Amino acid sequence: MEDFNTNKLVERFEHCLESRKMSFFDAEEFEDIILYYLDIYDLEYAERALKEAYKQYPNNLDLKTRELEFQLVNNKLKRSYDLIQELTSYNIENLDFYLCQAHYWSLRKFHKKAIFFYKKSLEFDEEHDFIYNSIGNEYFDLKDYSNALDNYIKALEYFPEDEFAFFSIIDCYDYLHKPKDAIRFVLDYIDKNPYNETAWYTLGQLYEEDDNYLKALEAFDYVIVINPKSIYGYMQKASCFEKLKKWKYAIDTYSESLEYDDTPAYTYYKIGQCYLKVKQRNQAFKAFVNSIHSDPQFEKSWYAIALFYEETTNYEEALFFGQEALKIDSKNTQYLKKVAYFEIILGKYEEATTRLKDLTLLEPFNYPNWIAYLETLTTIGEYEEVLKNSKKALQIHDKSELYYIISNSYFQLKKDTDGKKMLSLAIKKDSSILNEYLKTFPILQRYV
Repeated sequence: MEDFNTNKLVERFEHCLESRKMSFFDAEEFEDIILYYLDIYDLEYAERALKEAYKQYPNNLDLKTRELEFQLVNNKLKRSYDLIQELTSYNIENLDFYLCQAHYWSLRKFHKKAIFFYKKSLEFDEEHDFIYNSIGNEYFDLKDYSNALDNYIKALEYFPEDEFAFFSIIDCYDYLHKPKDAIRFVLDYIDKNPYNETAWYTLGQLYEEDDNYLKALEAFDYVIVINPKSIYGYMQKASCFEKLKKWKYAIDTYSESLEYDDTPAYTYYKIGQCYLKVKQRNQAFKAFVNSIHSDPQFEKSWYAIALFYEETTNYEEALFFGQEALKIDSKNTQYLKKVAYFEIILGKYEEATTRLKDLTLLEPFNYPNWIAYLETLTTIGEYEEVLKNSKKALQIHDKSELYYIISNSYFQLKKDTDGKKMLSLAIKKDSSILNEYLKTFPILQRYV
């Protein structure tokens, strides 16, 4: 009934704004209107409501409290401080004002002051779950996880369905490195709320993190019993089977979930990976294809098929599927390396240099990327590019191989003086690989 009345008030207020004829609202009605807009985070209309309210009630202290809430939401700390000082001078003592002061000091990162005002707010018999959560947050920001935990537990006692408090408690146990206590907490919670899907799911995750996969499986089974369409329950259960290397059970569980999965590309991908583990390659291939049909943007399955064709030395097909994966995730260095490899195998050196250049930009400290790039440029006779990029490589990697590659490029460009100088430096740095490079670059044999 209260929501109905508030909506009627808001409709009347907005009608007044549209007609540009403001009718009378009492101060409490303006408060309700302002709070409505703050709740839905419509700050423009909240501000308009404040302006109209002040026209009718310029000195109303309750409206000033609403303005304080508005300014805090806007992070206007100077104006908020002025309002706090003004309201304090009137000896205002009510829940909303204490909460505003707590919020103000929280925004200022004065967490202990915020806690003081939140505790003052507890003197009122309202919103205890929210206040204890807020106190917990302040202690959490202070890295005082024990006190944070105590307050989140109190919040949950006031409102047992409070998922924020529930997960905050789990976070605190995590930061306190007390996984066993977290499990005991969830088990106790389940005793009181046996059909809570979230609690069972969390219990399964905690057991899984503790490598207790059999207990985790039991918990995820309860999740599925409570909610037979729980995709997360099926996926975590299958994940446990994978960790136990029970690939057939994992496949069956993933397959069960497909009936309820609106976006099954990842599930098909996981099924394919499991089939590979049991060496059922045809089934794996079908699963990867189903994954792509389900979501053509799921690049992992494109790449999986590329690897599938690589194993059969069908590099043309491998290249096609690798390129499709790369189109979707162009900065994936794993995909870039593999596609460049396929292109080199197929003699598509110019295309490969594009991939390898990208790799040197994405992984400049990965020395093999530079060697592959420079050697491929050398293969297609791009000696000027070799010299330009070798200098970039030398700034990061002062390696003897680079000097051999540079000397070859100088000789190929008929710059014998520079070539001899670089060859001499190369031999001085590491003569043990000279014979290798004499075979790789026969032109060097003339100058040794």
